[in-house]
Amino acid sequence: MTKLSNAKGQGLLCAFDTPGLEHRKRFGEQCARARVLVVDYGLKSSRFRPHLNINTTEIDHGMNVLPMSMPTCLKHFKESRYGYH
Repeated sequence: MTKLSNAKGQGLLCAFDTPGLEHRKRFGEQCARARVLVVDYGLKSSRFRPHLNINTTEIDHGMNVLPMSMPTCLKHFKESRYGYH
């Protein structure tokens, strides 16, 4: 099973590693469709850096998008020619 790893954060700055570049790309695309901005960092990390006047409704939206976005990108990856076994 593919998992996110190396979760880290302090305050509103949070980040984690995806299994690889293609996973991160798909994850970012899914988040963007849901109007959640994530920033690519390094080879496989994603960061959340919201503006300083973010409200709880916006935070809740972002937290709801995460679990919906990752399975979609993992499913696509498994079905692609780059899939893993």
